[in-house]
Amino acid sequence: MTGLVMFGTAHAFNPQPEPPKTVPVGMIYEQTVVINVGHPPDPIFPDFVPVVELGIYDASGKLLRTLRAKVSAGQVVSMGLSGRELGLRGGERQTVYGISQCL
Repeated sequence: MTGLVMFGTAHAFNPQPEPPKTVPVGMIYEQTVVINVGHPPDPIFPDFVPVVELGIYDASGKLLRTLRAKVSAGQVVSMGLSGRELGLRGGERQTVYGISQCL
């Protein structure tokens, strides 16, 4: 009978910092913010089509809009919001950022 026994722990180190979860951007009424959401092919759940919800917030954290889209495996969906849709007028500028989640 042969056996292998190991004692100890395994550790992993990622030398790169984690990317930011969200990046604020400034926009004016003439601009549109477009967020692209991709769903890579998934061999374990190939037919799973998640609904992605994207919340657009102002700099103080107030929810301005919620956008939703279904993203099939292997596809990319674009979600956009214009300054006019946010009610901005000529010369006005607003800082916004997005937070997404799968439903």
